[in-house]
Amino acid sequence: MAGACGWGPALGPGPRGCGGDRGTFVLRQRPAAGSISLRVGDEPEQSGDLSELIWQVPALISILSRTFRPLPGDLIFTGTPAGVGPLARGDRVTGGVEGVGTIEIEIV
Repeated sequence: MAGACGWGPALGPGPRGCGGDRGTFVLRQRPAAGSISLRVGDEPEQSGDLSELIWQVPALISILSRTFRPLPGDLIFTGTPAGVGPLARGDRVTGGVEGVGTIEIEIV
């Protein structure tokens, strides 16, 4: 699903031979703290901080690596802060991670 998602300015082309020549992207920054948020329309729905994750990113990679071989370009989705709610057709959803970037989608 290349091009299906925008990942913000902290992502850049991977090195050649590691998928970069095929459009794979790698995280240039690895923030351990910073705000994470989600808005539906103009309303804030979720807010938290990376430092509040139950499992920190290095621990997640270690645990997942016991079962799966991580490859360049893989993404690990960690879940969300409190505030999960329903979405409806036409909702515009904006998520952001401080220091990484934002993504905006419309529910169809």
